[in-house]
Amino acid sequence: ICALALLPQTADAARLWSSGAELQSSASEVEMATSSTVGSPATLSINTSIKHSGAAAYRIQRTTSGFGRFTQIFDASGVATTMYFRFYIYIATLPAANTDIFAVASGQTTESEGLLILNTTGTLSWISDDSSTVRVTGASTLSTGQWYRIEVAYTANSTLEVRLNGVTEMTLASHDGDPITDGSVTMSAIRPDTTGDWYFDDIAINDTTGTQQTGWP
Repeated sequence: ICALALLPQTADAARLWSSGAELQSSASEVEMATSSTVGSPATLSINTSIKHSGAAAYRIQRTTSGFGRFTQIFDASGVATTMYFRFYIYIATLPAANTDIFAVASGQTTESEGLLILNTTGTLSWISDDSSTVRVTGASTLSTGQWYRIEVAYTANSTLEVRLNGVTEMTLASHDGDPITDGSVTMSAIRPDTTGDWYFDDIAINDTTGTQQTGWP
């Protein structure tokens, strides 16, 4: 469900989190668990002009001396499971260096199990298990000035699928990361410091528990 800040859960729902910046706050413990900015001007902000739906979106303005990111901690019922992630991204300016825009971690630690990279050319790549080795790169090129829907299925049996606008963009038979039990997802991490400008909206996390919303968000 798009553009909801916090989605009430029912006993049979598998939606773990959704956020669309509708509360128009980038502060910790409002729409996400934590947020951080380093540098000037503020590199994480709320924008009401460019948004996918609703009234607002998150804006990340990267500078060589600063970064902005936000993290949501989730509980996947304490068992290894398949996790589904969705977000929309609008690129105003491509990064000057290949940089991660999405990171998933298990056990609520800072060690990432997988990173989605936005390259300077506009392509997407996947890095596994907190390493610097690119495992796979997609064929599509993301352009500036339009919204894209990105989805990630990170499975307990070690497979990975990344979709772009509903079409498979990348797959791995083994992502080399640990299964997700409970953990966190970070939007726009900090490797490396570089310039760039993009927006996130309508973010969602599902797992396979329950009887509703147990697949692609």
